[in-house]
Parts: sequence; structure tokens; C-alpha cells
Amino acid sequence: MFLKDLTVCLQFGFSAINTTRFVHKACSYNSEIFLIKNGRSSCGKEIMKLMELGIKDGDNITLLVHGDDECKAVNVLKNFLISK
Repeated sequence: MFLKDLTVCLQFGFSAINTTRFVHKACSYNSEIFLIKNGRSSCGKEIMKLMELGIKDGDNITLLVHGDDECKAVNVLKNFLISK
């Protein structure tokens, strides 16, 4: 299991397009993927659940990844979340 604390660096945060892109990447892995913000967590493979978190550029979040391909998943998703 990987827990990675990071600061989101996405222009417009988790707008509809950024959320869709994240979910598309997350769904390509078998691992369970969750994002945690202010004690609330959502499945990283569900668009509406992620949008409910209201993640904005500059927010501190935790990426939790658990599964057989977790190493690859955490690196790809982390890089997406911190890309400018």
C-alpha cells in the first residue's frame, strides 16, 4: 500500500476535464485508488465521487493506492496531480 501526501498543481483543480483524465488513468490499473482531502475520501475511479471532494489547485491531498500494480499507478497518478 502506498500513501502519498502531495499538493495538487492542476490549473482549474479537479474540473470536469481534469477529473475525467484522472479517472481514465486510474481505471487503467487493477489497484484500489483513493484520494483523501480534509479527512474525506473518494474512490479514484468514480468521477462524481471525486468531484464531490472539490479539489482545487494548491490543495493538500493524500493519494492512497493498494494492489498488484500500485507502484506504477502511484507514480503515474502522482505525476498527473503535480503537473503544471
